[in-house]
Amino acid sequence: MTQRVDVFLGIGQRGKIVNWLERRTPDHIHFHGAPKYLHHDSASEIVKTGISYVCSRLDDAPAGAYILIAESQASASVVQALNDGQIPLPQKLVLLEPLGLNSQSFGDTESARMREFYRRVARYWLHPHQSLLIWGNRYTAYKVLSESIRHWRRVRFGYVTGLSFDLREPLSRIAQQTDVHVYAGENDEFFPYHEIAAHLDDPNITFHKLPGGHVNRATPRGFDELESVLDEMLI
Repeated sequence: MTQRVDVFLGIGQRGKIVNWLERRTPDHIHFHGAPKYLHHDSASEIVKTGISYVCSRLDDAPAGAYILIAESQASASVVQALNDGQIPLPQKLVLLEPLGLNSQSFGDTESARMREFYRRVARYWLHPHQSLLIWGNRYTAYKVLSESIRHWRRVRFGYVTGLSFDLREPLSRIAQQTDVHVYAGENDEFFPYHEIAAHLDDPNITFHKLPGGHVNRATPRGFDELESVLDEMLI
């Protein structure tokens, strides 16, 4: 029997992105697009939205017999749901270029976090792999921008909330119960390997260094990276 895999994608990656990925992968791999976080007024509502979405997609997941992958912003909701016991424990938990493990690197205040975030965003879009000539990048940018415009009064709050998440302690608790892997890019503009490894010292967690920076899954580089991770985890 083929093992079930659930992949939760980062912000802006939904709709056509999910369809693009599903056409290129076997049926036992399920992709879940990111919910809309930016129309909430409080951190508790953002957390509740993310956890509820994860729970709704995993209500039939077989405990101890599936692989759970969360990338970027989706890592927060998945880790929180697992820590609270709201979803079945997977055989393996994989965090791919995750948010929430290097929050200290963004600063201690709201203004410092946003200043550092904007600095990293600028560096991210200057990289050739983020070219808007690539369909996946262009579609994701459109989704993020259109949602940000509709909810522009709440955008700053939404990003500050996400950058403030600290998932280290709950992730360590999960690692005492199941196999946990963290993949981070050597030159990731937002969540680089060296920052995560410096802030998270846990012998129960296996770290993997990826070449390059933060990538969109619906791009040649991002998809190749995902296939490599899947090959390693499905052995």
